[in-house]
Amino acid sequence: MGRHRAFRRRDLDAILARSMTTIACISDLHEHLVDIPACDLLLIAGDVSFSFKGDLAAKQSFPANDFKHWLDRVPADEVVLVAGNHDQSIEAWGVPDGLRCHYLEDAGLELFGLRIWGTPWQPWFYDWAFNARAATVRSSSRRSSTRFPATPTSWSRIDRPADSVTASACRAATPTSVPQR
Repeated sequence: MGRHRAFRRRDLDAILARSMTTIACISDLHEHLVDIPACDLLLIAGDVSFSFKGDLAAKQSFPANDFKHWLDRVPADEVVLVAGNHDQSIEAWGVPDGLRCHYLEDAGLELFGLRIWGTPWQPWFYDWAFNARAATVRSSSRRSSTRFPATPTSWSRIDRPADSVTASACRAATPTSVPQR
């Protein structure tokens, strides 16, 4: 009969902790800076600001100041940001310099063995930010599926480390752990 090592719960928890990536997903902050649990990866899926019309230069001060200071204190090893339909100053001028995050606009990257694609575009809706004709939205989706095959439409749950993550229209708000490669 083979020898089996009995694992204590504490040993098993330590092994699992080393093999998991903890992900927190948020969206629609609208300039309300919330507490974030400690995590490996924070995914911010749009609407950092609460701007529709008015002085975009004044609206750019929020991501350049309060949001930047908040990001500097967030207990996450990596942060990914995708703009949303309220982020008109980001559409006009991009993200401010010095933000501690990976900003994705029709782009992707790999972190912790996870492929992440981000696009802010939405079908045309009044004069909100990142409006696009339907063909443009479909084109962005095709580009993501070419670079990141089998891309799910949200990142509320990731089953395998080989899964891709799309940051368009994420509405998850709870941390999720996925196995690392």
